[in-house]
Amino acid sequence: MNISAKHAAAIVALAVALTVPALLSPQMTHDSFWIDWVWADQFTAELAKGNFYPRWLPLSHGGLGSPVFYYYPPLAFYACALFGLAGLSTYWSIVAVFCCAFALAGFTMYAWLRETAKSPLLGALLFMAMPYHVLDFYGRGALAEFTAIALIPLVALGVKRAAEGRFVLGAIAYAAMILTHVPLALLASIFLIAPYAVWLCWKEPRKLLRVAIPVTLGILLSAIFLLPAVLLEPYRDTANLWRLATFNPESWSLWAWGAPGPNPDMRSAVAAVMLILIMPIVVLLFTTERVRGAYAAIMLVLAAGLIPGFWTLPVLHTVQFPFRLLPLAEFAIATGVAHLVLPRVLIAAAVVPVLVPSALFLAVHPNRPEVTTAELPAHPDVPEMLPPGERPYTWPSRWALELSKQHTGRLFYFPTWEVECTGQKVETAPEPGTQLLGYKGQDCELRLSTSLAERLGAILSLAGLFILAGIAWAQRRTWMTPTLSE
Repeated sequence: MNISAKHAAAIVALAVALTVPALLSPQMTHDSFWIDWVWADQFTAELAKGNFYPRWLPLSHGGLGSPVFYYYPPLAFYACALFGLAGLSTYWSIVAVFCCAFALAGFTMYAWLRETAKSPLLGALLFMAMPYHVLDFYGRGALAEFTAIALIPLVALGVKRAAEGRFVLGAIAYAAMILTHVPLALLASIFLIAPYAVWLCWKEPRKLLRVAIPVTLGILLSAIFLLPAVLLEPYRDTANLWRLATFNPESWSLWAWGAPGPNPDMRSAVAAVMLILIMPIVVLLFTTERVRGAYAAIMLVLAAGLIPGFWTLPVLHTVQFPFRLLPLAEFAIATGVAHLVLPRVLIAAAVVPVLVPSALFLAVHPNRPEVTTAELPAHPDVPEMLPPGERPYTWPSRWALELSKQHTGRLFYFPTWEVECTGQKVETAPEPGTQLLGYKGQDCELRLSTSLAERLGAILSLAGLFILAGIAWAQRRTWMTPTLSE
């Protein structure tokens, strides 16, 4: 990517500035911050032991363990581990990844804009400082989603290049998004990749097959995570999760303002973001950027849940929070603003109000922890990572923490555990009630085996790598060259 030192410095400087409030705050453990810590702490420790893909976290739930990374994409936690292995504490490793993801969002947005936009730096900086982007950090602590937002411009650029017959970037970007945050990857597939591909190829529909190539390759590359996550789904407790109003997308509709479940502060913050985004959308709708303005408006309407029943459709209900569409609206707004040919005063009138809620989130962010820093060493974990079963539901699972005190040295059941007693493999099963790993024998040794799903996923990902390498070699003179037209 061609970028001047001055523009690169501006992006890095803004990333640091947006992270400064976290550097000056006490350790944040509200919302997902405590989960980030519990998972990153163990992921880094397992990598340090030579476990290159840590799927089972042994310290979770007070030492009963948790199969987190059989189900959760690992890429953001590999980034945390890089800082942790370099010597940073777990918490500051997490903050460092947030800072890097801010910068990555700026650089990827600049790459997306630099060939066609009038003001690529403005668009990049605006995308970094958009209100939902900032809220995702300080309000939600959503490390994986926040990191995946930085990949949105690369996914769009990958679609653009695929329509021209260049597939490498799109495959890598799409795989990276899947391996970072599945709900955002799903939303990007439906609401960004598909409509943008149709927009680019509507005159020559056969070119749509070109876009299918990097999408298919991206799925293949991420199969090492995806296949176990899908095939081993029956071995974790998501049934109780889907019963909660908090995770029902319809509960977050602005039509259902008083519905139980959503945190009132988060509901208000998200609604404020939606309200403030209306202004730049209106500006875009009355300029040459009306198409991007219309796209952002559609994303805003859908994110607000204003179409009854939409988020109950198959697959869509799994994204949990409709407001996860807001990064796509912000991406369209930042892209449109970067392309505007208007006096700077008018552009500033559209942009400055958008940054007001961002400034508020930076100045006043919540720190009402579900887990205190004193509780973190016990590595409390989320209840959906427990084995299936009826039990009290709390976030984190207090039931599991109490169970760990009664059964020290035990582990939760998972089908990849293998037990050998006096040199002979014995059968394992979940114990009734506790769902702890049960077996009979003496002088027993436990080890995690590699499931068939893991082996098949690894084979498919390896096949995807070989195919991608072949394509990269065949297109080595063109895949990194600039796009000349939009």
